[in-house]
Amino acid sequence: MSNIENILILIEKYGFSVVVAIIMIYVVVYIVKGQNKKIDLLVNHIINNDDNNKKTTKISDGLHNNSKDMNRVQEIIYQLLKEVDGDRISIFEYHNGGQNLAGIDFKKCTNTYESVDFNVDRKFKDYQNLPISTNMLWTKLLYNNKKIINISDIEKLKNKDSSLYYHLKSQNIKSYYSVLLNNYDTKPIGFLELIYYSKKHELNSDELILFNNTAISIAGLLIKK
Repeated sequence: MSNIENILILIEKYGFSVVVAIIMIYVVVYIVKGQNKKIDLLVNHIINNDDNNKKTTKISDGLHNNSKDMNRVQEIIYQLLKEVDGDRISIFEYHNGGQNLAGIDFKKCTNTYESVDFNVDRKFKDYQNLPISTNMLWTKLLYNNKKIINISDIEKLKNKDSSLYYHLKSQNIKSYYSVLLNNYDTKPIGFLELIYYSKKHELNSDELILFNNTAISIAGLLIKK
């Protein structure tokens, strides 16, 4: 399919102004990063991301069926990723055999939404229907009832929590943030995860508020079924 045909598809689907804005953002990023790629690769990247997001729905055990809310969630995490200059933002939802639970007795966790920066591999396929016990951060967030895990520099963990340090180090993570997603009864239904691979990044007070408020907005959309 030609570059022009790809652009026309995007314009028909998202509107002219949105497509132009997205392409301009991608062009600026590529110029800043010193990459010399053709514009058709940028358009294809947008199309492929959209196709991958649709696949997420099939993989995540049918946890959601409201496409309008799903698209809104994807838009929200994409915008947050850009606002805080992150590398990966993921949403994980707790469940038990594909059935959402209202209480704390969760057994499994599934990555239902994801947004990534350039040159960052998508991994939601690797995090489907997994026992919570497989990841110490998932366990720490849920069972310690921590509202937010704030690790701006994993090197600070080296002498304090070596197991957590090497867990993050093995994934090439430099900074890590996560916050619980709660339902109307303040019971956890999942969590929002923000990761930095290319650099360490300390969220300032405004970014932390944005991160927390975004989690509240996402939780509201997830429980609308």
